[in-house]
Amino acid sequence: MGRHKTVKAQIVEAVRSAPGCHIEDLVMSCPQVSWKEIFVEVDRLNRTGKLRVTSADHGAYVLDLPKRRRRRESASNSTNERNAAAAGRLPPSGLSVRLSE
Repeated sequence: MGRHKTVKAQIVEAVRSAPGCHIEDLVMSCPQVSWKEIFVEVDRLNRTGKLRVTSADHGAYVLDLPKRRRRRESASNSTNERNAAAAGRLPPSGLSVRLSE
């Protein structure tokens, strides 16, 4: 018995193989998945940062995967800032520091 791919896996695979595709292209490349299922999953992946959806001309949307490098650098920067704040070198987020003369 064959293994079935999840809707998420099908979307990610399709966008990875055709970066910059339109949502209509995605629907055509996943004929076994309904338009509604694709739309719901694309929305969820976009909200969680695992898929990038950008507006194109005439109401079309372009799909792409976020660049891995940015996410790693961002996570690394956040970790470094938290470590510095814990060590007393930076104030916790949301607080401002005023130096007096």
